[in-house]
Amino acid sequence: MVICDTNYFPIVFVLWLDYYSPELFDLFWQFRDEQLADRVEKVVLVHLVDGAEPPSATTRKYLADRSKADPRLAPGNVQFMQVMCVSNPLLRGVLTAVNWMTGKDTFPMAYEPDLPKGIDTAKAILDAAKLPYPKIDSASYILPKRESLKNRDFEKIYS
Repeated sequence: MVICDTNYFPIVFVLWLDYYSPELFDLFWQFRDEQLADRVEKVVLVHLVDGAEPPSATTRKYLADRSKADPRLAPGNVQFMQVMCVSNPLLRGVLTAVNWMTGKDTFPMAYEPDLPKGIDTAKAILDAAKLPYPKIDSASYILPKRESLKNRDFEKIYS
């Protein structure tokens, strides 16, 4: 399951829980493209990934292949930057492998051990691009409680 918080757009928090699957990535990509894409020059997706099991080899390959084919992740024209908040060394290794399979220029990722550092990295990415974002306190941000996303109705949940 995945839960998103767009309250600090263009910083978007993405909480992954339980498991990863190609179907879940497809749903997330659909949400991303329908709700986030092309609204601003860059969006920073701050992923909280420690709540999910490492993805299977099949799912990792699917993610890498889908990322390579995504025009919004094309080298030189990346619209979505990824900050992965991951304290689990095994999961970080798996994500690094996906990054290698995709190519770091295609699927740029920064890794941080916790959410406050992830927020600071997201702000630094936007500052470097000279792009505005809402004020957010790294030390006190808490993901709002929302309905768990197990269905395909992203718009209902996030509008």
